[in-house]
Amino acid sequence: MKSKADEAYDVIKDKIVNFQLAPGSDISEEELTQELNISRTPIREALQKLAKDGFVIIYPRKGTIVADITLDLINSIYEIRTLNEPHMSRIACTKVRDEWIQRVKAGFLALDDASLDIASYIKLDYELHTELTRYTNNNFLKSLFRVVNAHNHRIRIQTSRRNDAYGRSIQEHLEILDALERRDEAAVEDAVRRHILNAKREAFDYNY
Repeated sequence: MKSKADEAYDVIKDKIVNFQLAPGSDISEEELTQELNISRTPIREALQKLAKDGFVIIYPRKGTIVADITLDLINSIYEIRTLNEPHMSRIACTKVRDEWIQRVKAGFLALDDASLDIASYIKLDYELHTELTRYTNNNFLKSLFRVVNAHNHRIRIQTSRRNDAYGRSIQEHLEILDALERRDEAAVEDAVRRHILNAKREAFDYNY
């Protein structure tokens, strides 16, 4: 059972990741205590954990703001992804269910780059990368990638506000899914690595 602090962490993080709390915006402890109907102590514990995970910045005796999506953040997230996610995807290759592959593949195939539903694309992108990173037996990596995937989702949403061409990225996701369907571990690893490197360049291009 989750503690009140963990529940508050999840709610606040979701608001930040989905831009209900925008970068640079103030976070009101009082408003959160009223909204979540819990005391300030678990709210403060949640904010401390969010600060540790890079989602907020706490200024003692002044307040808390949502952290910006900085060049350093983008570089750090993609460095971690490049070093770990291809290997984690290789592990997932023999474990993901055929039904899941077919459903997500159908979702990407249904996307039309000329009139793209950005929200659907982002949802599929998040689901795919979360699935690929959840099968490792390394609990440290699992814990790390819960945070990494959330930051990556936030970066993707911000990038989507400036990028209106997703044909390449959709094709890269389909290549990953095709390799998964064939259970070709080397191809999955290679496709994921290429996709991450291209996504990194895109994140820099559209944010800086």
